[in-house]
Amino acid sequence: MIYYVSAATARDYFIEMGFDPPHRQTTADFLVAVTDPNERTARPGWENRVPRTADEFVRYYDNSPTGQANRAAVEAFKAKWQKSDNAQFVNEYNRSLRMEQSAHAPQGSPYTLSLPKQTRAVLRRRWHITIGNWQQLVIDFCFNIFLAIIVGTLFTNTPKATEGFFSRGGIIFFGVIAGPFMCLTEIPQLFVQRPIVARHHKAALYHPFTEAVALTIVDIPFTFITQIVFSIAIYFISDLQRTAGQFFIFFLFLFMLVMSVKAMYRSAAAAFTRESGAITLAGMLLFLLTLYTGYTISRPTIIKALRWITWLNPYYYGFEALMSNEFHNLNARCSDLLPSGPGYENVPIQNQVCRSVSAEPGQFMVNGARFIAISFHYSFSHTWRNFGIVLGFLFFFVCLFFFFTEFNTKSAYDVTVTLFKRGASTTPAAQEVVEPVDEEKGGYSRQTGSQQSDSTNASSTSEKKAPNESEPEPEPEPRDVFTWQHISYEVRVGGNGGNNRHLLDDVSGFVAPGKLTALMGESGAGKTTLLNVLSERETTGVVYGDRFFNGQPLPSDFQAQTGYCQQMDTHLPETTVREALLFSAKLRQPQSVPLAEKEAYVQECLRMCGLEAYADAIVGSLGVEHRKRTTIGVELAAKQPKLLLFLDEPTSGLDSQSAWAIVNFLRMLADKGQAILCTSAQESKDLQDDIEKIHACGRSRPPVQATFHSTFSAPWPYQVVTLLRRTNICYWRNPSYMLAKIILNIASGLLIGFTYFMPDKTQIGTQNMLFSLYVSLIIALPLSGQMQNSFVKFRSIWEVREGHSRTYHWSAFLVSHILTEIPWNIVGSTLFFLCLYWTVGFSAAVLPTPGSSPNALTGGLFFTVLWDIAIIL
Repeated sequence: MIYYVSAATARDYFIEMGFDPPHRQTTADFLVAVTDPNERTARPGWENRVPRTADEFVRYYDNSPTGQANRAAVEAFKAKWQKSDNAQFVNEYNRSLRMEQSAHAPQGSPYTLSLPKQTRAVLRRRWHITIGNWQQLVIDFCFNIFLAIIVGTLFTNTPKATEGFFSRGGIIFFGVIAGPFMCLTEIPQLFVQRPIVARHHKAALYHPFTEAVALTIVDIPFTFITQIVFSIAIYFISDLQRTAGQFFIFFLFLFMLVMSVKAMYRSAAAAFTRESGAITLAGMLLFLLTLYTGYTISRPTIIKALRWITWLNPYYYGFEALMSNEFHNLNARCSDLLPSGPGYENVPIQNQVCRSVSAEPGQFMVNGARFIAISFHYSFSHTWRNFGIVLGFLFFFVCLFFFFTEFNTKSAYDVTVTLFKRGASTTPAAQEVVEPVDEEKGGYSRQTGSQQSDSTNASSTSEKKAPNESEPEPEPEPRDVFTWQHISYEVRVGGNGGNNRHLLDDVSGFVAPGKLTALMGESGAGKTTLLNVLSERETTGVVYGDRFFNGQPLPSDFQAQTGYCQQMDTHLPETTVREALLFSAKLRQPQSVPLAEKEAYVQECLRMCGLEAYADAIVGSLGVEHRKRTTIGVELAAKQPKLLLFLDEPTSGLDSQSAWAIVNFLRMLADKGQAILCTSAQESKDLQDDIEKIHACGRSRPPVQATFHSTFSAPWPYQVVTLLRRTNICYWRNPSYMLAKIILNIASGLLIGFTYFMPDKTQIGTQNMLFSLYVSLIIALPLSGQMQNSFVKFRSIWEVREGHSRTYHWSAFLVSHILTEIPWNIVGSTLFFLCLYWTVGFSAAVLPTPGSSPNALTGGLFFTVLWDIAIIL
């Protein structure tokens, strides 16, 4: 601690210490600058007298009158509290504490509000979020209706005969398992909101589990409405027994099962820090729910080693209740009597029997309750017992969801250190990054202390120097001017019947080379809107006015020849800084430029951006300032901002010193002749001075004449190859995604294989083998969910930045992503085949034929089908 007194005297204290605040610098910026060796400025004659290290600052503070007075005040305060008659002070302190916190908040709690008030506030917010996302509600509602109609129409007019027994079970089965399939979307939604909940938790706004409580409560009415519509559609279209009691039991169990599986998926998402692991677990749970429901394989035919899993499956109890609800009072006519046919026309019913399980000789009707008792060991008397069990599962999963949400709010990308690529070259600069300078010990690095001392002395001069500025020879300056005249922009509000709203009205201006031009104004003034209009990135509304380049209309490849740095730094977190810049150089510079020249220019961009020490650092682990520098470097590496470089709020989210470093870096680019147009809401006088003092320098040169004749710099095949390399690198550096894919294939294959292990060569055994093939197709859902989440991450980069910059065509992106996925899906399907084929007994299911092997025929066909499915996925 170098100062702890009144804020009003802080500025004078450090001035007396020997530091000199620049003209018009605010007190806050001055205090921050004092702690930065590269920013603080000593008064003339005090260069060798001011403190430099943290120990010297502390020693000065302890010996100063200010520090001694503060120490005396602390000792006096301690003495007052050590007296025996301090009850009054204790009461005053407790009263002030109670005034700050809620009436029912526990003592010592970091939270201001009590738990009920936290829950009410979060519940209100969750309601507004859900209603605000009404499009998702409509999509879910329509999809449930669509699915119910599709399934219901498959079983329309199911006959009340023995031939309809299997169909009635199928209707109930599809109605039950629809919930686990549709609720898989809960996992990505929870991972999207996790960083927000974690940030609020760190700020002690509320307990994280209150967000889980709010999500569960708010979801109840919407799930209720969705399930009642789904139940009505599938129940009456398929012609199940139309009694009020049986329908409401059907709806009640479907609603409880959907709520249970939602809580189960949410608890799985809350238990993992990476989305791929949560989806893998959810995929395994989906297999367990589907396999051990009791329809694709009845419990009596499951091997004894795995039969216990049915007791842990809430859908087993729900399916039993719904089957018994449908069959307990059903008396179905026989569809096929034995003996029957030619020659048996006159056989009396007393000598015939129905070809159905549970049929009795001489009876034309078959009792449904007897059928499910013999086939599945189900009983209608278990209905409400099963309802209680399902309710218990719901309570357990909800509690599990609350627990994991409260104690596992961190994300896998929450890193506090800068990570480097394995095998990266360790340069002196990189060593300084890996072992960062401890500012509290005076900024002396482990490598050398004299270098930091020299930089401190250099920074003590009245003129500021950028930390990474090497004062190169100024390059020739282009004379290309971008102008806009009478720009107006309007959008329609309220749909087709709404009014037009003018966001820009008759705006004119120009940007000259060598000038750092800033659009400044308050929030909502239209700075970003104007920047997007000038850069041709607005996709809605109508733009009026003219934009010129050297007095000529803008070229067709204007977006490719300009750089645009978004306010949000959007990058693939697995790539390194060098790889991000090199990717931009490969696809945005002409293919005629040699690769060696592109790599050399990338190295120059790293030097200009001050990222040489971070060249092999993983982008996802960078700090805010260096990530912003990477964003600018990606645009510079394209070597195309020869017309203009746009930046939207380049200093947003940065402290004053980092913001000054970014602006100083932009000023250096402008000094080299780059035309820059940025937006800024920064009110710091230092930053305004830096912008206002930018002037053109260097020798002139003729305007650039070369322009591209196509929208993209690189041809389509080169785009695919470059994207393929980047995608494979990202996959390789994210082993959890590929490991989750492999584990899901292996575990699913073993689970299906041993569930249907070596069935008997009977009608039931053959049916089980067919069901094993059907259940094998379910693996497509969790696998596609894994791939979809990965695809969305890559697509967001294209939508936000690379698509607007004309880096590559969207079709090249799709092809490269598909080609990257195919080998891994083939590996996964191969492992799935090896785990499933011999355990189910397909190798022994075909009779041998002369000249061929049954194993080769069935195995080859099965393996080919799996490969086809893998490639399609």
